[in-house]
Amino acid sequence: MLAARPVRKRRAKPGERLAKMRSQQTERLEFLGYVIPFHPMIGHNLGPGLFDWDRLERRQMKEAHSAAWAGPSQETALRRFKKAQELGVSYRDYVLEILERGRYL
Repeated sequence: MLAARPVRKRRAKPGERLAKMRSQQTERLEFLGYVIPFHPMIGHNLGPGLFDWDRLERRQMKEAHSAAWAGPSQETALRRFKKAQELGVSYRDYVLEILERGRYL
């Protein structure tokens, strides 16, 4: 009989633990009879979040693009240029085809 696989705990997202602790504290104060007059958005400037995933993804894509189009060695560039001339396409189109398809024409 196979042993059961251990259950992996889900890692909390940034700020999730703090939000849970604050909600528990608020519930505890309300239970004790305290009135919580503050709106949860007070003190928030409505700016972007601490971890703006779109920005991070954009930066990673920009770095990947720069790395992909980094200049090859002189020998490689000349070989690709001659092959592009033979095929009648520009050097950039030829290299783009290599990068997209992963094969040489």
